[in-house]
Amino acid sequence: MPDVLSEKAPLMDVEKDSDHRQEPTDVSSLLPTKDLHAENTLTRYWGKLQAVQRSRAGFQTGLFRVISSILIILGLIILFTKPWQEVRGERLFRESALAKTPPDIHSMRYSKSRTYPVCSSIVSKNFRYEFNIPTHDSIPKEWRLIDTAVYNKHVKGQVVIARGDFFQESDIEVHVSVRSSKDIDFDNSVKFSPTHISLRLDYRFETSSNDCVVIDVVVYLRPYPKIHSRILQVHTNNLDIRFQESLNWEVDNLIVNSAHGDLVLDANLWVEPLVAHNVSFSTIYGTIFGIFVPYANLKVHSDHGMVDLWLMPHLLRDRPFYPENVSISTISADIWVQGFFEGWALHPYTHRIDVATHLGNIHAAVPHGLYTNVSSIFGDIWTVIQPFGASGPDIVNEIYTRTEFGSIRQLWLFEPQNETRYEKEPVKYNSIFNLVAHHEAKNGTMDMQYPHSWCGHMEARINDGEIFFDARSHDNDIKKGDGYVKLNRTHKGSKCSSQVDVHMNTGSMKIEFAG
Repeated sequence: MPDVLSEKAPLMDVEKDSDHRQEPTDVSSLLPTKDLHAENTLTRYWGKLQAVQRSRAGFQTGLFRVISSILIILGLIILFTKPWQEVRGERLFRESALAKTPPDIHSMRYSKSRTYPVCSSIVSKNFRYEFNIPTHDSIPKEWRLIDTAVYNKHVKGQVVIARGDFFQESDIEVHVSVRSSKDIDFDNSVKFSPTHISLRLDYRFETSSNDCVVIDVVVYLRPYPKIHSRILQVHTNNLDIRFQESLNWEVDNLIVNSAHGDLVLDANLWVEPLVAHNVSFSTIYGTIFGIFVPYANLKVHSDHGMVDLWLMPHLLRDRPFYPENVSISTISADIWVQGFFEGWALHPYTHRIDVATHLGNIHAAVPHGLYTNVSSIFGDIWTVIQPFGASGPDIVNEIYTRTEFGSIRQLWLFEPQNETRYEKEPVKYNSIFNLVAHHEAKNGTMDMQYPHSWCGHMEARINDGEIFFDARSHDNDIKKGDGYVKLNRTHKGSKCSSQVDVHMNTGSMKIEFAG
């Protein structure tokens, strides 16, 4: 008996030759039959077709169920293996009033992806080196990239610290590319000196105004197994330095400096971040941008280039997070410090923060520990300060804001965050009850706002100008006179020992209390 496919051909032939045939009364008479009592072939055909369709539908349903089961299993794996605090930290970050989107280097005032004039390379040469972090205790667990070449304005390029390949054989793999628009003698002009813990670069080119030399260095850090290094240092006079995200290394001391290059620290705070406990970023003429987590000590300094950074907490909650010292400074450039207060775990902090410049303006949102100083000599200040709870009822903390020849355009002290977040119990003590603060602007304007819960003694003085003092929403002991206002505020059941001094020579002063 022909199979299903062969049964269809006779039927089509019959239909084609039906012009000279009487109209059949029974379609079954035109179809091949097995015998008089055989099943109608067309019926069998449709039955088989329906069976195939049912089989396909069953297969699709089964496939859908299998895929659904796999997705459910994967979802459960992600739910129970990914740290819940990591998920919550990302959610908090995205929903924060201070940070609607994750920090992005390109959304900062660093509007350029560092590019250089295209060199019509006449000559080029590539170099490759491999290093391993020593595992023996007698050998320092460190690695340094030191560029000792003198500054040459015709030499451009960058050092990129990148995540290595999963199958990378060495801990550190360095690729160096040198391209020049003029013929150079590499043997005499380029000197690279590797040791087991360092790579020294030295290059000396005789260049003119039309010459172009580009040096690109890529340092690949092997992500697995995770490396813990005592020192990781990158130094150059000519080149930019950029750290990419998700390096999955832990470094006790990260030292980065460039005389004329920009410094960029990119970071993914949720996926295998670089954990650097003590960080120093410095440049003379370059700018500094990045996402910095002050695990212990953080120092960022630029003489004449702008500093623009995010000061972030450690979001993964896989280790204790207690910053110690944060110093951010310039001589003649502006400072921008952006904060994400919602990501900070609510426990008492004891760190010190110092944000200072000689000639630049300061825009800073900073988390307050035991000591915060925001100061400029000739620039203006905009600052938001977020305190946290105290570890005891008598812990004194200090805040200082000062500008010699500028104005304090905005000084907002927020309410301490005392509710429970990532902690078993809320912090019991209000840190601003023992606050010692001094705010001073010699000339110009001062606009400051203190939180509703603040209590203690405040004295504001101005030598030549007016004071607008708004504390109408509370019952206060206020004394006003010519050029001064004194306030004593108490809260029932609270020990209020705060001492706040506000002073100006000439200008106008405005003091308000939130709520």
